[in-house]
Amino acid sequence: MKVAILSESDADQAAVHIFVNALLGQDTELYGRPFRSRGWSTVFGLLPSILRELHYTTDVDALAVVMDSDHTVPHGPEHDQPGGAVADCRLCRLRQDARRIQESLSHTGRVPVKLAFGLAVPCMEAWLRCGHDRTVTEAAWLMALRDHRFPYDGRRLKIDVYQTERPSREVETRRMVEEAQRLAARIGDLETWFPNGFGPFAAAVRSWLPPASASPPESANPTAGDT
Repeated sequence: MKVAILSESDADQAAVHIFVNALLGQDTELYGRPFRSRGWSTVFGLLPSILRELHYTTDVDALAVVMDSDHTVPHGPEHDQPGGAVADCRLCRLRQDARRIQESLSHTGRVPVKLAFGLAVPCMEAWLRCGHDRTVTEAAWLMALRDHRFPYDGRRLKIDVYQTERPSREVETRRMVEEAQRLAARIGDLETWFPNGFGPFAAAVRSWLPPASASPPESANPTAGDT
């Protein structure tokens, strides 16, 4: 399977590719042209041209997109109900934008590019702390937003991951890849602690596989002793 990855930086894209491979249970071929993005707004700006490029000029099977929520509205299960999409939710907006763009594309005879969207709450570094810090979870961030009391923020998470709040591109990429590789062996933990931002992403990625191949990784399945 050939996949394209779009996220907020080169380092993010490297980590997301590792997550995609872990969710599929197989190595995928990465589309050769990297997408140069810096920040969440660039992701939205690039999405239309990328979807057109993949549709008309490539043999890419799927596109994975992940961005940070920062202090915006995190995605929730109620957003998935008919008419429940929230304008300030970046995941809802990604889905709506992609649907509108794909509906405008001319038929070429090929299967439309499959899509998976994820929302890192509040940022990718929070995902990378999974397994290291039990206080960094999606639920904790929702409570912080509600109470306007933040036990951690993007700055602290960057320091925790990179040992500096301003890492070089090389350090950022190396640490993201290291942590993503660690989490690839326990990918179900990300679904447990980040259910509304990583969970929909995981489900969408697995849907790229034929039904018989789309079961969750063993680490995400309950064992006999858990029942």
